[in-house]
Amino acid sequence: MPFYQYNSFTGKLKPSTNFQPLYPISPLPLQKSEPVVIYDSIKTKPVTITPKAGYCTDKPPTLNPKLWAKYKHYGEALQKDIPVYIAGGKSDKIIFGLVCATVGICTLNSFYVIIREAFFKD
Repeated sequence: MPFYQYNSFTGKLKPSTNFQPLYPISPLPLQKSEPVVIYDSIKTKPVTITPKAGYCTDKPPTLNPKLWAKYKHYGEALQKDIPVYIAGGKSDKIIFGLVCATVGICTLNSFYVIIREAFFKD
């Protein structure tokens, strides 16, 4: 049973010429120290991050006003727990309905084809 060694010059594995027993006599020693686990206590505190003044709260001078209005609109929608895919208003709801209808029609068509091929072979 050959033992392979890594050749750093060629970057490939090569068969070793050293004898390797099937069952090693002395395995590598296990680590004696166990990892330190920090449990939650009264002394542990959550990390708090204080953003810079004006960070994402004021209107930056380089941002397009239309884009800033969309940021505000979608931010309010997220706070009200409205899904993003229908937060755009009536047009998003219509598009979402069309996508759902298309998926439903395609699923029914797949079932129709499977049943037709399984039971009504010509």
